[in-house]
Amino acid sequence: MKRLIVLIFLLNTAFSFSQDDELESLTIQLAYQDPDSTKVNTSINIIKLLFKSKKYTKALKFVQQSEKLAKDLGYNKGLAEIIFLKAKIHNQEGNIPKAITGFKAAKALFQSMNDTIAVAKVDSNLGVLEIEKGNYQDGLTYALSAIKELEKGIYTKNCHKITRVLQKHTIHPET
Repeated sequence: MKRLIVLIFLLNTAFSFSQDDELESLTIQLAYQDPDSTKVNTSINIIKLLFKSKKYTKALKFVQQSEKLAKDLGYNKGLAEIIFLKAKIHNQEGNIPKAITGFKAAKALFQSMNDTIAVAKVDSNLGVLEIEKGNYQDGLTYALSAIKELEKGIYTKNCHKITRVLQKHTIHPET
């Protein structure tokens, strides 16, 4: 049992060091990049790593700077992804109104680019949020829209998440 605990601790430590190394490497790259779409994409990768590490405050600082750069460049794909990530952060922090506003803004940008898979990802998140808030009609509409699109691709992970939430919040009629 002791060996198992030690092994888990060592693997956890090794994983966190590799993630820190990747974050450091991306941050150094970012410092030397010209202000263009590549810099926005590097920032997106940093934000994703920080999100994964649950360092939301730090991630939001990168979001703020990257969002401005993407707007200045007119780089809508990067802007949509940044807004989507910002909404996910707000969701994790429990700020549901900001999360919903962010998801809807990201959806509008993804729709303007005809990125149906990204729209489905956003609808998936909106569906889960609305259902968890008790807005079953809106949530179901988003969820079904997302499932329809996601079933066409390989995004079954999102479909399973939506299905679990729908099952959890299904209203059973009294017998």
